[in-house]
Amino acid sequence: SNPDRGMILSDPDGIIQIYAWDLNKSSLSQRTAAGTGHKRGYLSPDGEWIYYHHDQGGNEIGHVHRIPWVGGVPEDLTPELPPYSLFTCTFSDDCRYLIITRADKQGFHIDIRDWDGDSGFVIDKQMVSVGASFSNDNALAAIMTTESSMTTDLGLQIYEMASHTCIADLWDGKGTSNHLLRFSPVIGDNRLLATTNASGYERPFLWNPITGKRFTPEMPELEGDITPLDWSSDGRHILCIALERAVYHLYLIDLHTNKTTEIPYGGGSIGSAQFRRDNIVLQINDSEHPRCIIETKYSGTAMMTLLSGRSVPPSTRLRSVNFVGAQGDNVQAWLATPDGTGPFPTIIHTHGGPRKVMTDQYSPVAQAWVDHKFAFLSINYHGSTTFGAQFMDSINQRLGELEVLDIQAGVKWAIDNQVADPSLVFATGGSYGGYLTLLSLGRLGREFAGGLAHIAIADWTLLYEDDTDVLRGFQRAIFGGTPKEKPEEYRKASPITYVNGIKAPMLVIQGRNDSRCPSRQMEVYEKCAKEAGKSIHVEWFEAGHGSVKIEDRIRHQQMMMQFAVDIVNRVRVRG
Repeated sequence: SNPDRGMILSDPDGIIQIYAWDLNKSSLSQRTAAGTGHKRGYLSPDGEWIYYHHDQGGNEIGHVHRIPWVGGVPEDLTPELPPYSLFTCTFSDDCRYLIITRADKQGFHIDIRDWDGDSGFVIDKQMVSVGASFSNDNALAAIMTTESSMTTDLGLQIYEMASHTCIADLWDGKGTSNHLLRFSPVIGDNRLLATTNASGYERPFLWNPITGKRFTPEMPELEGDITPLDWSSDGRHILCIALERAVYHLYLIDLHTNKTTEIPYGGGSIGSAQFRRDNIVLQINDSEHPRCIIETKYSGTAMMTLLSGRSVPPSTRLRSVNFVGAQGDNVQAWLATPDGTGPFPTIIHTHGGPRKVMTDQYSPVAQAWVDHKFAFLSINYHGSTTFGAQFMDSINQRLGELEVLDIQAGVKWAIDNQVADPSLVFATGGSYGGYLTLLSLGRLGREFAGGLAHIAIADWTLLYEDDTDVLRGFQRAIFGGTPKEKPEEYRKASPITYVNGIKAPMLVIQGRNDSRCPSRQMEVYEKCAKEAGKSIHVEWFEAGHGSVKIEDRIRHQQMMMQFAVDIVNRVRVRG
């Protein structure tokens, strides 16, 4: 409701912090100064407050704070609660209500706070997700929960604010999920904008939980996910992104005419998209250009850059390639090669998640490898999004199995196509990608010359014992139970099980305060690897699940590149 105020996460001083963004003056004013930085922030609809999660040393466990957009003293909004993991903050349009979706040792909680009275309440659930919304008149609140499926599949529940009771729920059945965006911005319109993947791909629909009526807009025939990002203030237009095999498209749905129009924007990855008065604001980037924020007309014409980052050296474009992976499925990947003729030393990269996807996006890590004469292949393995629900859910209760087969197929494709030198292939990735790096080194043996893992999972059982309550719930859902209930599944999925199969030296970079991949499981893995006579070095840094300090990220990249270059030089001398 205040389109001249924004909020930005940026790192001009070397650490990602939260900034108030004055669009009239095109100016940024720093509002946080945490030593380990911030990865998320939330701007209230009236533009008066910036909300964020204040943790200890980057461990992602703490309290929600807020600070005035104009600057001032931060305020702890939940001083009476023990520290918790935060899913998200959600506001009512008039800012009277705030939903804090959080988890602690007692479980998952949807904490509805009332700033003007005492009508707030707490909903306790077995597992929830990040979405929530209030109807425009504050009579209803919508949440996402796994209560119907008892798996990672999500359904919707509607609560009546006056009675604090659930009055409606929606779930499209086994193997499907419903995600919500928001209620209609128009007063008196109780329709909820949400998505379903019942067709195999995510598609938007409108649902009135009071009448039960459901409407699906006409959409283009795409084999990919279509996700709504915003609803115009007059209720007429919905802004959507489509991800078809990791490639973005931007669409505008006119609910008055039931017509969907593609908006040209220049290509690349879309980080966010929203309405601003009669225009659209986009955060975009591609493999040659870092993130910038542009404003455009509905037609995609008259684009204007609102914010841009630093200029960068000339960069190499990532190109999409495909090969046959696990189960005979088509697997997509992104490839960049240095100047010259291959084969090259090659980096096989796997993204985190697993329910994420690598797209045509700016990656200084990828560009650094290519600048130093390495080919870079990033694989969208089974479990990745945008390739259909079946592809994404295929890894459930068999973690690591299909992903490693995809990695093996990617290595073979790179060698067969004269991209990769078969004696100089390196595995790398962070978080779940770090997990797949360790698992591939143990299960594929001599196919790699080295491994470079970052904030990695090494033992799912120890991870469960030390993990946050949020991720314990995810593990129970994706494994089908706890380590005591599914010991063989946890054992088979854990890299520590395959330590004896490792043939290549490893470098692991791990955070001491990481609550997602706690330190003990990596300490045990390192000890087992060394006792088995394996070459491993673990570099610890004092932060959580990845550092937001530029100097740390540069230092870690330098370490990985030096580690790989030393191996390349040794192999070439022997050769």
